[in-house]
Amino acid sequence: MNQETLDQYDYYDDEFIEIKRKFLAPRIGNFIISFSLLEQELNTTISELIFEDTHLPGYLIINKTEIMDKALTMINLFNSQLIAIDEEYKDEMKTKIQKLKTDLVKIIEFRNKIAHANWSTLKEGYVVRTKFKYDSNTINIVFNDEKLCLKTIDKKEKAIHQCIKNILLINEKFNSLIYNQFENE
Repeated sequence: MNQETLDQYDYYDDEFIEIKRKFLAPRIGNFIISFSLLEQELNTTISELIFEDTHLPGYLIINKTEIMDKALTMINLFNSQLIAIDEEYKDEMKTKIQKLKTDLVKIIEFRNKIAHANWSTLKEGYVVRTKFKYDSNTINIVFNDEKLCLKTIDKKEKAIHQCIKNILLINEKFNSLIYNQFENE
């Protein structure tokens, strides 16, 4: 991440983004669509963890919830199921849940950079402004620029699909462990 400060004005030449748009737009579009699939998986998984017979109660609860809160809610619901499984599986499941949490947080943070980047500031090497803040020490605006190259976008899109797969696998594993435990009692 690079930082720059505001000169007197904040004008940019939009020519560069127009040249790179044909390369960026499909990748960003695919990423956003995949991210939407991830959010849908969070919605349905949370809803099923809350009440198996219908998604209605879950959707009522998460109705106005931000994506990061949905991810953390799902993680907490997964963690709450640890009490229902045999001790021998708890560490394995805790590890899987923690990895999923880490991966989800990274993806959501990356999505925010993609969605809120100031693409008119795109420079050579796919460096783009992702946010800015006021620095009271320098009495100036400080811009954060990040490299959001095509390979990174593609890699993060693959990570989204891996997270979706991991959500399903963790949920299936809990269902299996809990069902088998009750079957054996």
